Amino acid sequence: MNIIKTIVFTIVCIVLLFLTVFAIQGTDFFLFQYFAPKYEEAKRSVFVESKEYRHGTIQELDKMRLEHVKEKDPIVQRVLEERALRLTAEWDKSELPPDIEAWLRSIEYK
Repeated sequence: MNIIKTIVFTIVCIVLLFLTVFAIQGTDFFLFQYFAPKYEEAKRSVFVESKEYRHGTIQELDKMRLEHVKEKDPIVQRVLEERALRLTAEWDKSELPPDIEAWLRSIEYK
Protein backbone atom coordinates (compact mmCIF):
# COMPACT_ATOMS: atom_id res chain seq x y z
CA MET A 1 0.00 0.00 0.00
CA ASN A 2 2.89 2.30 0.78
CA ILE A 3 4.34 1.80 -2.74
CA ILE A 4 1.04 2.75 -4.38
CA LYS A 5 0.86 5.98 -2.33
CA THR A 6 4.40 6.83 -3.39
CA ILE A 7 3.63 6.19 -7.05
CA VAL A 8 0.41 8.25 -6.90
CA PHE A 9 2.21 11.02 -5.03
CA THR A 10 4.99 11.04 -7.68
CA ILE A 11 2.47 11.16 -10.52
CA VAL A 12 0.55 13.99 -8.83
CA CYS A 13 3.81 15.93 -8.32
CA ILE A 14 4.74 15.50 -11.97
CA VAL A 15 1.28 16.62 -13.11
CA LEU A 16 1.44 19.65 -10.79
CA LEU A 17 4.90 20.48 -12.11
CA PHE A 18 3.63 20.34 -15.69
CA LEU A 19 0.61 22.49 -14.80
CA THR A 20 2.84 25.03 -13.08
CA VAL A 21 5.17 25.22 -16.08
CA PHE A 22 2.18 25.53 -18.40
CA ALA A 23 0.70 28.32 -16.25
CA ILE A 24 4.00 30.22 -16.27
CA GLN A 25 4.41 29.83 -20.01
CA GLY A 26 0.80 30.82 -20.61
CA THR A 27 1.23 33.91 -18.50
CA ASP A 28 4.40 34.70 -20.41
CA PHE A 29 2.47 34.42 -23.67
CA PHE A 30 -0.29 36.75 -22.47
CA LEU A 31 2.27 39.24 -21.16
CA PHE A 32 4.05 39.06 -24.52
CA GLN A 33 0.78 39.80 -26.31
CA TYR A 34 0.30 42.88 -24.16
CA PHE A 35 3.83 44.27 -24.04
CA ALA A 36 5.25 43.29 -27.44
CA PRO A 37 3.33 45.92 -29.47
CA LYS A 38 4.35 48.65 -27.02
CA TYR A 39 7.98 47.51 -27.11
CA GLU A 40 8.05 47.42 -30.91
CA GLU A 41 6.43 50.87 -31.14
CA ALA A 42 9.09 52.26 -28.82
CA LYS A 43 11.82 50.64 -30.91
CA ARG A 44 10.33 52.09 -34.10
CA SER A 45 10.00 55.53 -32.56
CA VAL A 46 13.64 55.52 -31.49
CA PHE A 47 14.69 54.31 -34.94
CA VAL A 48 12.70 56.94 -36.81
CA GLU A 49 14.14 59.70 -34.64
CA SER A 50 17.71 58.46 -35.06
CA LYS A 51 20.33 60.44 -36.94
CA GLU A 52 21.09 57.50 -39.24
CA TYR A 53 17.46 57.13 -40.32
CA ARG A 54 17.14 60.84 -41.06
CA HIS A 55 20.43 60.93 -42.95
CA GLY A 56 19.47 57.88 -45.02
CA THR A 57 16.06 59.34 -45.80
CA ILE A 58 17.61 62.63 -46.91
CA GLN A 59 19.95 60.71 -49.22
CA GLU A 60 17.01 58.78 -50.64
CA LEU A 61 15.05 62.00 -51.17
CA ASP A 62 18.01 63.55 -52.96
CA LYS A 63 18.20 60.56 -55.32
CA MET A 64 14.46 60.77 -55.92
CA ARG A 65 14.72 64.49 -56.69
CA LEU A 66 17.49 63.86 -59.24
CA GLU A 67 15.50 61.02 -60.84
CA HIS A 68 12.47 63.33 -60.97
CA VAL A 69 14.46 65.97 -62.84
CA LYS A 70 15.88 63.43 -65.32
CA GLU A 71 12.61 61.59 -65.89
CA LYS A 72 10.53 62.55 -68.96
CA ASP A 73 7.48 60.36 -68.29
CA PRO A 74 4.92 62.34 -66.23
CA ILE A 75 3.49 59.16 -64.69
CA VAL A 76 6.87 58.14 -63.30
CA GLN A 77 7.42 61.71 -62.11
CA ARG A 78 4.11 61.62 -60.24
CA VAL A 79 5.01 58.28 -58.63
CA LEU A 80 8.30 59.75 -57.42
CA GLU A 81 6.46 62.79 -56.08
CA GLU A 82 3.92 60.68 -54.20
CA ARG A 83 6.66 58.50 -52.71
CA ALA A 84 8.64 61.54 -51.56
CA LEU A 85 5.57 63.14 -50.02
CA ARG A 86 4.62 59.93 -48.22
CA LEU A 87 8.17 59.50 -46.97
CA THR A 88 8.20 62.99 -45.45
CA ALA A 89 4.59 63.24 -44.31
CA GLU A 90 5.49 63.29 -40.62
CA TRP A 91 8.67 65.33 -40.97
CA ASP A 92 9.21 68.98 -40.21
CA LYS A 93 10.20 70.24 -43.66
CA SER A 94 12.52 72.86 -42.16
CA GLU A 95 14.84 70.04 -41.00
CA LEU A 96 15.55 69.12 -44.63
CA PRO A 97 18.27 70.63 -46.82
CA PRO A 98 17.01 73.75 -48.64
CA ASP A 99 17.03 72.19 -52.13
CA ILE A 100 14.98 69.17 -51.06
CA GLU A 101 12.65 71.35 -49.00
CA ALA A 102 12.02 73.62 -52.01
CA TRP A 103 11.41 70.60 -54.26
CA LEU A 104 8.92 69.10 -51.80
CA ARG A 105 7.07 72.39 -51.46
CA SER A 106 6.90 72.73 -55.26
CA ILE A 107 5.37 69.26 -55.72
CA GLU A 108 3.18 69.34 -52.63
CA TYR A 109 0.28 71.21 -54.20
CA LYS A 110 0.43 70.02 -57.82
